[in-house]
Amino acid sequence: QKTNGWTDLIQSSSTPLSPPLWTPINIFAPQLPKFKVPDDIANSVRVAIVGWDCIPSIQEYRLQRRAFLRGAIGTIQSSSPTRVNERKFLLLAVNDIQSILDAAREGVSIIGTNIAAEWSLSGKALVLDYDTNESNANAHNGGIMDLNDEHYTRDSLPL
Repeated sequence: QKTNGWTDLIQSSSTPLSPPLWTPINIFAPQLPKFKVPDDIANSVRVAIVGWDCIPSIQEYRLQRRAFLRGAIGTIQSSSPTRVNERKFLLLAVNDIQSILDAAREGVSIIGTNIAAEWSLSGKALVLDYDTNESNANAHNGGIMDLNDEHYTRDSLPL
């Protein structure tokens, strides 16, 4: 709610900011299928998408989130084709690998996450080297290695 108050205050301010550091787009799960980019945002150079972390990362919303990003970024890019290379899109609080990959695929320039800190506190690490050997591949649960597993207790190999 504080974020909503702040963005409403910035957008309704009578003193124009020249140019604003980041123009926020507030997005929530119920808005996803029918969201339209407001006209005043379409000319922005730097757009921060706010509320992403409140949208569940389940499959149903994943497709809608990608469609939203594709549509919003496409609308903003097409509003001024000469400034395409200048435009930046920001997502904060992206806390799962699939969301990070989806955002990058759809053209988000800056993706903020604390996933490394969360995982390190719970003894997990990201594994990008998948082994074709089925027994080893199953040991890495979707690319996440559980370092608390007894198998790694005396493992001298670096991560």
